Amino acid sequence: MIKCPKCNKQISARPGTVCPRCKRKITQNDIGYMFCPEPECKAILPKSAVYCPKCGAKIRNESVNEKINKIVKKIEKILNSL
Repeated sequence: MIKCPKCNKQISARPGTVCPRCKRKITQNDIGYMFCPEPECKAILPKSAVYCPKCGAKIRNESVNEKINKIVKKIEKILNSL
């Protein structure tokens, strides 16, 4: 549970929750932690994390080119395994 940043009502500490009192949508910035970006992991991490301690994923905002390269590598790996 956290306090709503707008009205201080106690609410669920989940991103996407809407405060029933003031209708403010809660974001990850409001809750003080984030989730690992790896779909298989999704560990809860402090905002200061650089790497996920559970799976080792690098935690930072990737550029569009980095995301595209990552996807291309995954596709190539799948195609090479056929």
